[in-house]
Amino acid sequence: MQAVILDFETTGHLPEQDSIFQIAAVAVDLRSGCPLDHFSTHLHQEWAAVPTHVRKLTGIQREDLIHAPMPEAALRELARFTSRAEWVIAHNARRCEIPFLRAACLQLGMDVRKVQAWDTVDLSMMIWGQQVRHNLDSVLQRLGIQTQGFRRHDARDDVSLLAEALRPMLGLIHIKESSWAMPCFEGVLPC
Repeated sequence: MQAVILDFETTGHLPEQDSIFQIAAVAVDLRSGCPLDHFSTHLHQEWAAVPTHVRKLTGIQREDLIHAPMPEAALRELARFTSRAEWVIAHNARRCEIPFLRAACLQLGMDVRKVQAWDTVDLSMMIWGQQVRHNLDSVLQRLGIQTQGFRRHDARDDVSLLAEALRPMLGLIHIKESSWAMPCFEGVLPC
């Protein structure tokens, strides 16, 4: 059973008016948790559309966007990469990746296929409860995953870190819950 872990960098927080400018994905075998393949791309974007604070946070450069594929071409490549995935996993999937992916495909007139989705924020809450922070940095710290040498808020590094965190998180859920049911919801992938 194959899943794809996604991470996007976006120009803001509103899927209907902001846009994706970087996509990274890792295909994983859900039985073993082992990564199978990696994908990443920037999406062509007007430099002025990326707010200054987002540029600084992500380290995005003008050249990354000017020479990047147009959004439709990038999403078609993502569709090819995710064609065998039955699940999509992301940190903040409910608020970011799934709504942004759905909105981008709708704006471009691209079809989507329904898949099951996991939000690793939900997994974190199952493991550590409501009383702690569930941002990616907090999850990585609790799992003892080193972030030195990774640039946080670069989708390529964030998706790699989340892929590394997924297996221990699933193991902790299995240990904690004797009859666990993963909190899944309907996600989408481009097709």
